[in-house]
Amino acid sequence: MAAGGGVLDKPIIFLEFLFFTGQIPHFWLLILKYGEEYEKAGLPSLTAILSRTQISRLTFVWIVTSVIAALFLCYFEIIHSIIIVGILLIASAFLIWQFSALVKLSGNNNNFRKYSVLLDSYFLLMLIFLISDRIIK
Repeated sequence: MAAGGGVLDKPIIFLEFLFFTGQIPHFWLLILKYGEEYEKAGLPSLTAILSRTQISRLTFVWIVTSVIAALFLCYFEIIHSIIIVGILLIASAFLIWQFSALVKLSGNNNNFRKYSVLLDSYFLLMLIFLISDRIIK
């Protein structure tokens, strides 16, 4: 909106949706990493209700949702460049492939830093794509 768009403009709504869906997997990764520590400290945690496998599956579902939100940017022509769309498709497939290992290991994988870096890198790439597409356009 600061760049001149309105509150209900299509690009702004889809960007909001993209970054909203991207925050949820971060939350689930933090729960996987620190949930048991919260319980030991006497603080409430979802790990008391959900198993690590369930939380891992929820994380994967939200990763797929985030990728779908990113692909909406291409579908609704917010990103125009064919090259950027191609790179985005490859990056999205790579992200899903990497996070599928989290589900296969049933939440016993302790490499949460790797997953956080992957997710952050994906969203940084999305911002670079959006800026690059505006420059190319």
